[in-house]
Formats: sequence, C-alpha cells, structure tokens
Amino acid sequence: MIAKNLVLVAHLMMVFALISIYENHTRTRRFGMLSLLFSTFGTMFVSVIVLVEIVGVSSTAAAAVLKAPEIQWIVTSGPLLFVFGMLILGVQLIKSGTHAKQAGIFLILGTIVFAAAGYTSSAASIFVIAGSALTSAGFILLGNLLRQAKPASAFA
Repeated sequence: MIAKNLVLVAHLMMVFALISIYENHTRTRRFGMLSLLFSTFGTMFVSVIVLVEIVGVSSTAAAAVLKAPEIQWIVTSGPLLFVFGMLILGVQLIKSGTHAKQAGIFLILGTIVFAAAGYTSSAASIFVIAGSALTSAGFILLGNLLRQAKPASAFA
C-alpha cells in the first residue's frame, strides 16, 4: 500500500516536472510540445490507474473499474503515451546540444529498461528498479540544470 502511494505521489509530481522541463529546454520545438503532451497525459492516466489500484485494496468494486470497457483505453494508452513522451523528450534533450544531453540519455535508457519489465516475468522487479533509477537520475540532472539556470524575466 505504501509503495502504491509513493508511485502515485511520484507521478503527480512528475506532471509539474514535465511542464517545467518543457518550459526551460524544449519550448521552441514541435517535438517538445508533442513530448509534453504525450508524457503529461500518460502520467496523468497512470496516476488514475494507480489511484484506482490503491482504492481497490479496500474495495473490490473499485478494482473492477479498471476492467470496465469504457476505461480500457486509459489502461492501455496511459503507459504507452508516457513511454512515447519520455522517449521523444529524451531525444529532444539530446538534440538540444546543451548540458541536458546527459539527462536525455538517462531518460531514454530508464524508459526503455522500465518498459522492458513488462516482457520479463521473473526479473520484472529488477527491471522496474533499474529503469526507475535511470529515469530518476535524468530528472535529477534536469533539476540541477533548472536550479543553475537564470530565472526568466517573468519570474525575476
């Protein structure tokens, strides 16, 4: 239960992190906007899935919500949107030629390793942990770059 709560909080915080990354690193590129939309909506959909799973622990009726045909598109498309958005964001960061290049590499590697967990049954938890660590390293690098950047005139 605690792990699900941590996953939910991490995804909700990621929505705001993605908007900040877009604003500071990729705002002038078309693929930057595409990565923002895909990863943000994917993250919100995954947050909904995790929230329903948390509620499903105490109520079997809530767990049945994820199996409803009206909700299946969220369950199916949410993680895919997130993966596509993170990959596009990573490519944009690498192509930007700034110090964010390393962060883009970490985001791509972490996303691929994390997504590979769905294809490995016996070692899935290892892939999830390794992918999460790599993706977190990318976000930490981007956070450090954001802290070092000069504030925009609107916020000064």
